[in-house]
Amino acid sequence: MYIRCGGDTVSLQNIDVEIRRISLAELSKVLPYFPEITGLFSAEAHYVQTEKDLQLSVESSIDELTYERQRIGDVTLGATWLPGEQGKQYLNAYLNHDNVEVMVADGKLVPTRTGKDSSGSKCYSGTFPASCSERIHSRSDGYISR
Repeated sequence: MYIRCGGDTVSLQNIDVEIRRISLAELSKVLPYFPEITGLFSAEAHYVQTEKDLQLSVESSIDELTYERQRIGDVTLGATWLPGEQGKQYLNAYLNHDNVEVMVADGKLVPTRTGKDSSGSKCYSGTFPASCSERIHSRSDGYISR
């Protein structure tokens, strides 16, 4: 685990948190009724505050994910939140599988003086590999077992 806090000449606060290469196989072994999952989990988060702006971004990934001994692949999920002027807020999120973009979502929240805030979102969904979902839902009774 890595944590770095500090300012620089541009930001008031700059915090980075990083977790690297947690073995999911070891975690799967100690949790009762948990499916057999393997892979290496990593995550990082960045918080940056300047005089005028704020930004928060997170990304997590699992390298060589397997579920019940079936290869799923490399999975990455990330999100960035940015506040805008006059209370507006923006969000961007993505999902990648084996370094291919599977989904991207963008959203915004626009406050109004009347209290009836407006929001909008766009989502692009690529093709999620059918082989992954087939491996996860391979049991005919619908239950996940070890």
